[in-house]
Amino acid sequence: MVRSSEVWDLVNNAKEFGIVVQNASLLWDKVIDRKEKIIKSFEEDKEKGLKERGIDLIRGEASFISSTTIKVNDMEISADKFVLALGSKTSTPPIEGIEHTINSTEALNLRELPKKMAIIGGGVIAMEFSHIFASVGVDLTVIEMGDRLLASEDHDSSQTIEAISKEIGIEILLNSRVQKVLKSNDGKIIEVETLDGKKSFEVDQVLLATGRVPNVSGLALEQIGVKVEKTGIQVNEYLQTTVEHIYAGGDGIGGYMLTPVASYEGRVAAKNAIENNIENVDYSLVTRTTFTHPPISSIGLTEQEAIEKGMDIDTNRLDFADVGPAVVLGETRGFVKLISDKKSKHLVGAHIVGPRAEELIHEIAIAMKGKLTITDLSEIISIHPSISEAVIGTAISADKGYQESCCG
Repeated sequence: MVRSSEVWDLVNNAKEFGIVVQNASLLWDKVIDRKEKIIKSFEEDKEKGLKERGIDLIRGEASFISSTTIKVNDMEISADKFVLALGSKTSTPPIEGIEHTINSTEALNLRELPKKMAIIGGGVIAMEFSHIFASVGVDLTVIEMGDRLLASEDHDSSQTIEAISKEIGIEILLNSRVQKVLKSNDGKIIEVETLDGKKSFEVDQVLLATGRVPNVSGLALEQIGVKVEKTGIQVNEYLQTTVEHIYAGGDGIGGYMLTPVASYEGRVAAKNAIENNIENVDYSLVTRTTFTHPPISSIGLTEQEAIEKGMDIDTNRLDFADVGPAVVLGETRGFVKLISDKKSKHLVGAHIVGPRAEELIHEIAIAMKGKLTITDLSEIISIHPSISEAVIGTAISADKGYQESCCG
């Protein structure tokens, strides 16, 4: 769906590149068909891979009947070790009329585009869906109770995506709380308390995107001694639960609720279960992306987090408007921002809003993993023209700053 909305954007802006597209049509039901076809092929490939490795796949709801036995449907399965790879579910705040909203799963399956939509929340899910739907012509309002969008991101990223969102026609209501959702003859009426007072408006759909919470109910975990907290299943540095032969990873333990993180946790948990705790879980180099238009990617500390830790840092930023290849692509919104330790020159964080951010962030992740300095990164000769010039260009400007400060 993200890709389809990007293509539709290109079609609508083709004239900028000297291309005239006549009578273009968006067939949303075909977009959903394509999405479902791709998901089905992925699922079939996964099942095939399990079968080839001799792994049985059993569909059903499981629950522990003892610490060494689970029951799935009418089958009892005993094992010496268990790895819990549990998912998450939509968080449901206490809002009157919450039953009149749809969740992200339901939004993924809408076969008819609403004319107007309100989205409750200003996090990753909310912003991704707001940009998908706004890009295909839906009149969007985002309602966030905090004072900025994407509160876990760097302030520069939040401010930039707020400005871009407004540019593409999304109404942003910050410091606002939904009081009530009512069903009307033609759609939904949403009542909001804002800093300017109460506001009421009618939409066709209300998407609830206030985050996700671990989905751990029904397994009888606490009855067998596995401690479950509000944030998820309690695990140690080996992803071992409070029952020593049971390990856990994924959204069920809270923390980073990201697909690649869940995959990483699954590998670590399985390795520790089989080989008796040989690897600590490490979240220091988790890359994150919010797939807005353009995407937002980050790794490590935000500028605010580094300051709160008392670190002496340098920050350097290069806007894509000043990067030639971005101008050629017609994608000049956003920036690259590198945060480094002033003394050691090692990178401690990076934030990108702009074209191919989800790819560029890996360059910085590799640099951080290899403990490269800003100088090391600046010495890499990038392809021209390429968007990667933005990363190297930011490093070059940062390194010049070091040279000037240390060498006059």
